[in-house]
Amino acid sequence: MRRSKRVGKDNPYIEVHAGLKDLLAAHKTWHAKRYPESPESPKSPWYFPGREKADGRPVGRGALSHALRRLHRNKAIAKRIISHGLRAFYVLVRRSNGISDSQIAREINHIGGVGRLEKVYGGVPPHWTQGNGPKLSWMPKGEPAWKGIRPV
Repeated sequence: MRRSKRVGKDNPYIEVHAGLKDLLAAHKTWHAKRYPESPESPKSPWYFPGREKADGRPVGRGALSHALRRLHRNKAIAKRIISHGLRAFYVLVRRSNGISDSQIAREINHIGGVGRLEKVYGGVPPHWTQGNGPKLSWMPKGEPAWKGIRPV
């Protein structure tokens, strides 16, 4: 979890809720299959190894955005996805499960708090705040999401 650049705004903790546990388990499966030789020692805990396996370094900060753009350009994924869209997806899923915006703001270290969260991601339908949202899930039913990505 990246820390805020502003003093006093750090949030070094994250709640590992049931949905995040599922997501982490799916990532562990993906990681073991795709990078079986990746170092996992405390000195080198790379969750997302870089392209150059020999040097043992993790991906850079812009790697996700570049990879998503490349996958879309090469028609490996039909819809254009941006990394901030993944953050918006997190907010959407948490809201759909009745989690308050103040809790979500803490979880994603959204510095502006609830007001800014609403301005960036829109308002919450009133019935969602009472727990009557659609209860969206983190993982798709059936095949894992990465099965839909065609090799480029």
